Amino acid sequence: MLRLSSAGCLFECSTTLVRGDNVRITFHDPDAKRVEAEIMWSTEGLVGCNFAKMLSDTGVKQVRLSDPVSSGGQTVADIDLQQLAQAIRKARWNAQMSASEMAKRAGLTRPTLWS
Repeated sequence: MLRLSSAGCLFECSTTLVRGDNVRITFHDPDAKRVEAEIMWSTEGLVGCNFAKMLSDTGVKQVRLSDPVSSGGQTVADIDLQQLAQAIRKARWNAQMSASEMAKRAGLTRPTLWS
């Protein structure tokens, strides 16, 4: 998952989904929460959806805090993602690169570098 709000989320997906499709999303939080969502758009492996029922602020925080980092099962709670995104944007701007070009040079997909 690349972005999450109380109203919906943005994620990468290799399955073809189209606007209007209904999906069930299972978050990997301690309670394995499932939510119904409607696909709003899909392009180049990125999918945006709206939840049928908005998540509470607490629910959003729980999902974000339970997202494990690959090494050691730590959480991303202490990482200031806003500062990281600003630093990536600044570096990209200074290098006069598009986000796609920067992602390619870094060996990442464009969605991974979403900034």
